[in-house]
Amino acid sequence: MSYFKKLSMSIFIALLVLFGLTTCDYRPESIGNFNNVTIFCSAVDRPLIEVTIDSLFADVIYTPQPEPVFNIEWRLPEEIQKLDRRSALLVISLSQPADITGDRLFQRFAEAAGQDGQVMSARDIFARNQVFVGIRGEDAIDFQIQVDTNREWILQELHANHDERLLNYVLSKRLNPGLMDTVKQVFNIDMPLQRDFVTIRENVESKFLWLGRSFPYRWLIFHEDADSNHVDPFTSWESLVDLFAATVPSISLDSRHQDKEIIKKDLQNIRMIRGLYGHEDSQTGGPFFTAIFKRPDSDRVLLVSGFVNNPGHEKIFLLKQLEVMVKNIDLVSEVDGLEPVAEKN
Repeated sequence: MSYFKKLSMSIFIALLVLFGLTTCDYRPESIGNFNNVTIFCSAVDRPLIEVTIDSLFADVIYTPQPEPVFNIEWRLPEEIQKLDRRSALLVISLSQPADITGDRLFQRFAEAAGQDGQVMSARDIFARNQVFVGIRGEDAIDFQIQVDTNREWILQELHANHDERLLNYVLSKRLNPGLMDTVKQVFNIDMPLQRDFVTIRENVESKFLWLGRSFPYRWLIFHEDADSNHVDPFTSWESLVDLFAATVPSISLDSRHQDKEIIKKDLQNIRMIRGLYGHEDSQTGGPFFTAIFKRPDSDRVLLVSGFVNNPGHEKIFLLKQLEVMVKNIDLVSEVDGLEPVAEKN
């Protein structure tokens, strides 16, 4: 790269970052697939840190084929000028070996964001609903230490931004207030539901509700159960098998690729179980999840399960749409007029 091109990029970065931080009302909306991460790294640094980055973004969801939770795309630092509206930007820099492009890009972002750490994050610099994450290491070993130490935080920053974009997408498709009111009356929850969802089956007395929408098929199934049946992932899985056998016998849970995680949202820790299912009536299946909400001051839990059926096609985008609706459930008080109550674990 010539001296003038390097200088031009530096000026562009400084002005664009400062402009982005001071003119919020004029920023465009971020673009790109919901789970894309664009990585800016110099050609000198990339071979030294690529294994560490691959490990950071190694998580997959089986649908039943493994689909990556994040899709990463490598770019050179000088390409920031044409990719500044991407929704998730990750800038990487190693002090040794020294290079002009990656080191300078990281430093410009750090100065504009008013941060001086080795790992940092900023929101909406170039576009709305955008996250910038910077990671700097003295060398490849120190870089790996920084990633290992901050792994959960880095991924949480990316997940939070992607969830925000997904929720905006869901809400843009218009909601179904009548069905949302039905769910609230039966389960004492507020949650967004897209207008295309309809009731497939319900039993108010046994606290069971099955909602769905047409092709590609997506289902949301609600249960209530005793908290004692969900003290750990093993007992939860056994209880889910029994619940579905009793309420939706055409659905069978597949023991392959079971997984679990804790979703942090505001003051809530939402326990989540993942796996695969089979549907006898259609002779197909796919991925599912069950989110477990502990009701405050109660011995009951709310179980909300999401299912996707889209044979031969990727499913993670559809699955994550269901997840973001479920993540935005608010457990409301039994007494009308009180504010939503968040679980504290």
